Amino acid sequence: MTVALSVIIPVYNVEKYLDDCITSVVNQSLRNIEIICIDDGSTDSSGKILDEYSERDNRIKVIHRKNGGVGSAMNEGIRISTGEYIGIVESDDFADASMFESLYRIAKTNELDYVKSDFWMVNDQGRTKRNVFLNTNIGCNTIFSANENMNKLKNAKAIWSAIYKRDFIISNDICFLETRGASFQDTSFWFKVAITANKAMMIDEAFLNYRINENSSVKSKEKVFCVCDEVEECLRYIQDKGLTIFMPFFWRYKFDSYFWNLNRLEGDAQILFLRRFCDEFLTFPFDDYEVMKQFTNDDVDYIRLLINSFESVKNAYEICADGRQFEVGKQAYDQIYIYGAGKKGKLLRAELSKIYPDCNIGFVVSDENHVIDEGVTLESNTLDISTPIVIAIANPYIKMIMTSRAVKRGFRDIFFFA
Repeated sequence: MTVALSVIIPVYNVEKYLDDCITSVVNQSLRNIEIICIDDGSTDSSGKILDEYSERDNRIKVIHRKNGGVGSAMNEGIRISTGEYIGIVESDDFADASMFESLYRIAKTNELDYVKSDFWMVNDQGRTKRNVFLNTNIGCNTIFSANENMNKLKNAKAIWSAIYKRDFIISNDICFLETRGASFQDTSFWFKVAITANKAMMIDEAFLNYRINENSSVKSKEKVFCVCDEVEECLRYIQDKGLTIFMPFFWRYKFDSYFWNLNRLEGDAQILFLRRFCDEFLTFPFDDYEVMKQFTNDDVDYIRLLINSFESVKNAYEICADGRQFEVGKQAYDQIYIYGAGKKGKLLRAELSKIYPDCNIGFVVSDENHVIDEGVTLESNTLDISTPIVIAIANPYIKMIMTSRAVKRGFRDIFFFA
C-alpha cells in the first residue's frame, strides 16, 4: 500500500522535548504514514530515545549521522521519503492528533501541491493561535496558484504547518540550502515552494504547536548574516528557473526577511547587519511599478531613509534600544513636541495639558497632507530642535521610521511614550 504521508523530523540535542514530539506524530489519526527521524549527530540521549520508539513502531525510520546541519538533514529525509505527501515537524514542537489527516484529506481532495494551516504558539502559560492569515487578503479555503496573486504568497514561512506533494517538491528541484551551522533554512525552501505551486490552499485552522524556545537558533545573536545566504539562494533559484516574473515578490520577501532579522539582533550585531541591509538595497528598483506595488509608502520611506540617511537610521536604532520612556509629571517643560497624532499621541497631549497647563504642546507631522490642529511639518523652519520630542506610536515599524526622521531633522532629546 502506498504511504500517504512522510513526516520528517530533524533531531539534534533535543531530549527535553523529543517525547512530546514523537508521541504526537505516532498518535496521529492518519495511520498510513512513515516517520523519518534524522538524528543529526546528537550528543545527548536523543538518538537513544528515537531508537526506543522505532523498536515499538515499525513506521519509524531512524537515521543516525554525523552533524551536517538541519538543511542537509531535511534534504536526506526528503530523498528517502516514500509518501505521496511530505510533512515536517521540528523536534521541539508537537502536532494535534488530527493535523495530518485533516491536511491530507484537503490536499488529496483538491489535488494540491501544498496546503498550509495556521499554528499555535506555545509557552509555559499555555498556547495562543498565531492568526497568521488574519488581516491579510490571502483568502483562506480557496485554491490559488503562484501566478494568480503575489499578495497571497506573503505570509509567515512556517514550513512545518503545511504538507507538500512529494512529486511537486522533486520535480521543481525544491530543497534546503545545506549550510552547516547556519539557521533560517526555511527561508529559501518556502520561497521556492511559494513561487512554483500551481494549486495551493491556506486554511485558518491551527494544528501544529510551535514551542517558543529561548534556546532556539532563531534567538541566536551570533548568526548575523545567515538570512543573507538564504535570500541569495532565492535569487539563484529565480534566475536558474527563468522565473523572473517573481522578482517583485523577491524584493518584498528580501525586505521582510532582512527587517525580521534586523529586529531580532541587538547592539553591535544589529548595526552591523543594518549596514549590510543598506548596501544591498542601494540597487532597489524604485522605478519598477510592479515592484513598488508590493510595498507601502512607509516601506518605501524606510528604504529611502536607510540608503540616503544611514547615520540617522543607525542612531534611531540606538535610541530605540536605549528605550528612553517619557514619564508624565517627572519633569516640568515649557515646550514639548509630540510626533504621532493618533490615539497614543492624543492621549499624551490630554495628560500633559492637565499637568502642565502653561506648557506649549505641539504636534509634529510628517508632511503637509497630515497637518492637524496647530501641528507643523517636520521640515518646518519654525521647529525648535532643542525642544524634547516624544514619539507616540504603537507600531514598532512606524516608530522606527518616525525616530529616524526626527534624528535626521536634528532632534537629540527624543523620548518614547508607551
